[in-house]
Amino acid sequence: MTGLPGRSRAAVATAPCTTEQRDLPVPAVGPDDGLLRVEAAGICGTDWELYRRESRGRGLGPLILGHENVGRVVALGERAADRWGVAVGHQVAVEEFLPCGACRLCRGGHYRLCEATDTRGTTTESSRTRGASSCRRRSSLSP
Repeated sequence: MTGLPGRSRAAVATAPCTTEQRDLPVPAVGPDDGLLRVEAAGICGTDWELYRRESRGRGLGPLILGHENVGRVVALGERAADRWGVAVGHQVAVEEFLPCGACRLCRGGHYRLCEATDTRGTTTESSRTRGASSCRRRSSLSP
């Protein structure tokens, strides 16, 4: 995909209650992936716990927090486009849970309880959302 910047800025939690702005490489976009230019990112109680390095945050390296994201799709793999029904330029809200999609809980609509769900913060080494995450066009979201 052409026209993408080679680097991106991110607020990175580096130590308890410490954030640095860093320039990171923009990851390659594969057939199951998408790249979002984030317009707004929310934080939740888990983010605060990780930021303070309490409980689940102990011993973690640098993290990009704020997984409730809304933004514009700037690059999209073919399989991801087919799977989620979005295109470059669409404004989307991203689902932060990364379930397996195949277990009994996922098939029953309870994917947030899936034992394989990836609920960890995004590390600076893996700063893109895996192809398993979902997104919905903003225009189709309830107010």
